[in-house]
Amino acid sequence: MHLFRILMTLLLVVTSACQGPHEQSPMHEALRPYMHQPGAEPAGGNALAVYLSADDGRVLVGGARAGVATTSRIRLLVRAGRVPDAYTRHEKGARLADEGDGFVRYFPSCDAFALGIVRFTGPDGRRVHARQSSGGTPGDGNYLAEIQLDGIYFEYLYAARNHSDHLRAAEIVSQWFTRASER
Repeated sequence: MHLFRILMTLLLVVTSACQGPHEQSPMHEALRPYMHQPGAEPAGGNALAVYLSADDGRVLVGGARAGVATTSRIRLLVRAGRVPDAYTRHEKGARLADEGDGFVRYFPSCDAFALGIVRFTGPDGRRVHARQSSGGTPGDGNYLAEIQLDGIYFEYLYAARNHSDHLRAAEIVSQWFTRASER
């Protein structure tokens, strides 16, 4: 019995050594230029994550990221291609509330979006949909936004208290994309 265990252990060691490294799925061609940007990290199958300061737009890496409160940073997820807008499908039949300054909050009939989704025009005239995920009432809280820029899809988490916070977060994401595209 002891000899059997030794042989099985050796067989396990040999078969493990014969296996090559696990291959990761190839990165989409459109994401390759962004992969080498400071602070860009692979995020699952075909996406990159970048952390940005919500105050000045600088890229947060390592200890700088840990030292910034979650309310003062933007977590940006970058994906390639056209991803169907997850929030627009909830607009039909939703109750609308005009918040002024080009901001509309809509409340879909399903209870999952009780705080609503804010729709506004971001940088370069692109439509942004931001679902409020926390906060006691619609307005001040955490948001998950979507924006489509030149074949690249962005989804970003940020905190906002007012319309200028929404616009600033959208502008920071757009500026990061512009800077990264120029390199």
